[in-house]
Amino acid sequence: MCIFSNALLIFSSVHGVFNLGFVGVRNCSEGRRFARWWAQRLLKYCHDDLPAGLFTDQKWVNLAPCFSRELVAMDFDGYAVGGVSVGEPEDVLLAGVRDGVAELPEGKPRYLMGVGRMDQLLKAIAMGIDMFDCVMPTRYARNGSAFTRSGKVAVKAGRYRLDTRPVEPGWECLTCRSFSRAYVRHLLNVNEILGVRLLTLHNIHRYMEFMKDIRAALAEGTYQAFMRDALKRQQGDDE
Repeated sequence: MCIFSNALLIFSSVHGVFNLGFVGVRNCSEGRRFARWWAQRLLKYCHDDLPAGLFTDQKWVNLAPCFSRELVAMDFDGYAVGGVSVGEPEDVLLAGVRDGVAELPEGKPRYLMGVGRMDQLLKAIAMGIDMFDCVMPTRYARNGSAFTRSGKVAVKAGRYRLDTRPVEPGWECLTCRSFSRAYVRHLLNVNEILGVRLLTLHNIHRYMEFMKDIRAALAEGTYQAFMRDALKRQQGDDE
C-alpha cells in the first residue's frame, strides 16, 4: 500500500504482496525492486513534499534487513516497519518489529503501522518505535468495549445494567464525567449512536493519556518500571 500525506510516504506489504500505487507484484524480490524504483523516483522528484518513508514486510526476515539498509541509505527523514499485525502470533509480530527497527537510524522517527493494543505499544516502544496508528479505540467503541487503566470493560454486558459508576471511576473524559455505565450500556443496546460516540470519546482520551504517561516515563528515565507496572495492570479485562 502506498499512502500519501503531508509528510510521509509509506511502502507496505502483506505476506509478500506489494502494492505500490498501481503496481501489484507477487513475490518479495520483485516487490523490493519495485519499491526501490519507486523510492528513488520520489526522492528525485517529490522530496520537498514527501520527505519520509519506508516499509518492508517483516514476514520475509531474511530479506527485510537488506531492503531496510537499501532504503536507509537513501536518507529519508523518517522510517517505518510494516507487514505485521495481520493475524500472526504475538512472538512473530514482536520479532518482525525487532528485526525492522534494528536496521533503522536512531536519530530519525520510526513508525509502526496498524499496531494498537496497549501491551504491544509498550513492547514496541521499548524496541525503539516512536509512532503508531490503529483503529482499536474506535473499533472497540463500536463493539461496546472501553479501555481502562486495568484492561477492557465490555460495557454492553448485562452486569452493567444497573451500574451507576462511570466507565472508569476517577477519569476526566466527558463520558466519565457525565454518564454512568448503565446509561452508556442502554444507548449501545438500543443502537443509539450516542453510545458509540461516548465510548469513542472515552477510548481516544484513554489512549491520549496513555501516550502522555509514556512520554513522561521516557523523559524521566523510568520507562522500564512504567512498562512492567502497566503490563501487570492490563492483565485484568472486565473488572
